[in-house]
Amino acid sequence: LTNHLRPLSEISHFGKEVVGVDLAQATLSASSSISNEIKSAVYEYGLLIFRNQHHLTPQDEMNFANMFTHQPDDVNQSYTGGAGTQHRLPDYPSIALVGTYRVKNFHGLTAGSTGVYN
Repeated sequence: LTNHLRPLSEISHFGKEVVGVDLAQATLSASSSISNEIKSAVYEYGLLIFRNQHHLTPQDEMNFANMFTHQPDDVNQSYTGGAGTQHRLPDYPSIALVGTYRVKNFHGLTAGSTGVYN
């Protein structure tokens, strides 16, 4: 993963951008080498940004999130910091949409939110 990390700032060690890694293609089991490298980088830099991952499916997102969980079953454990209405995906109740959005049949969800501050 080291070859895929770029600094976010020239003056700060905090955070890195990860380039050239497709999270949908990566083997993200809790013990895979790429998972261990990602977790180590998160702990070392505090923040990782993975751009252009808009193609990820809910299952890909769950695979990524499961790298960091210690819960055997975290269904309905999404937490958005009190960000108002939490619309959850029907087949993936741990995934909640946050912010301002209007979706129609987005992985089985049709909903809208004006966000917290509107």
